Amino acid sequence: MAFAGTEGAYSAGMIISREQIRAARGLLGWSQGELANAAHLTVNQIKNIERGALDPRASMLAVIEEAFRQNGVIFLDRDDVRPGGPGVRFQR
Repeated sequence: MAFAGTEGAYSAGMIISREQIRAARGLLGWSQGELANAAHLTVNQIKNIERGALDPRASMLAVIEEAFRQNGVIFLDRDDVRPGGPGVRFQR
């Protein structure tokens, strides 16, 4: 399924947006390189995903999401928040 900004779904759940990826990196204070290492991707892949130049496979988004989840980040879909749409937060 195509990377559709802030909407859509991949096989097991919601699809994370590039905005959520940047926000999650900000929560953790991670550079693109640190995310690439944690997700076992290249820095260029992360850069291209974040700027919208790469239409990532669901498997790429899944490893990015898992890297963040292992570090306490939860992704919120548009049904989890009141005005404002999808977002991220730390797990309690």
